[in-house]
Amino acid sequence: MAAPKRTPTEREEALAEVAKWDRRGYSVRAIAAKMGVSHVQVVYDLKIVKQRYRDTVLEERAALVAQKIEQLREVRQEAWNAWEASKENCERQVKEKISESLDAHGNPTAETLQRMKAVITTEGRLPSNEYLTTILRTFEEEADLQGLYAPTKIAPTTPDGTKEYGGRFLIDSEFDALPLAERVRLLQEEVESQAEAEDRKPSGT
Repeated sequence: MAAPKRTPTEREEALAEVAKWDRRGYSVRAIAAKMGVSHVQVVYDLKIVKQRYRDTVLEERAALVAQKIEQLREVRQEAWNAWEASKENCERQVKEKISESLDAHGNPTAETLQRMKAVITTEGRLPSNEYLTTILRTFEEEADLQGLYAPTKIAPTTPDGTKEYGGRFLIDSEFDALPLAERVRLLQEEVESQAEAEDRKPSGT
C-alpha cells in the first residue's frame, strides 16, 4: 500500500529533517530508520535537498559575478575618460617676477608693462598607454567571469606533486582557476557522486 501523500507543510518538514541528518553524516538507510520511511523516499528527498543547495550556490555566485562585472565596467569607463583626457593639449603659463620700473610721474614704464605679460604656450601630448592596459585587463577579467575562455586542462597529481593521481582530485587553487561554467559542472558531478555513495553506505552512523 502506497504511503499517504504528504501535505506541503509535511513535505518541507521532512526535507528539513533529511537535510539535518545528512549534514550530520548519517547514511540513507540510517536516516530512513530514524524517520520511519523507506530508504527510497530518503534518496528522493536528498535529491531535492541537494538540488536546492546547488540552486542557492548558483544564485549567489551569479549575483556576485554580476556585481563584479559592474565594478569592472565602472573601472573601464573611468579609464576611457582618463585616456581621452590624456590626449588633450597641455597649456603652460609662465610669469616673470620683476621689479617695477616707474617713470617720473610714478607710473610703470612701457617696458615694464610689456615684461609683465604672462607667456602661455600650448603643447601637444601623446595619449597614455597605461589607461589602455587597464581597459584591456577589465575586458579579460569580465570574459573570464562569464566563462568565455576555453577551460584549461590540468593534469592532477598527488598532493606532493610527484606522481600522477589516478582518481578525481583538484586543489582549491586549480578549481578556482577554472571558468565558472566548468566549476559549476564539477560541483554538480560531485554532488551526484556523493548522493550515490550515500545510498551504498551500510545502515548505522
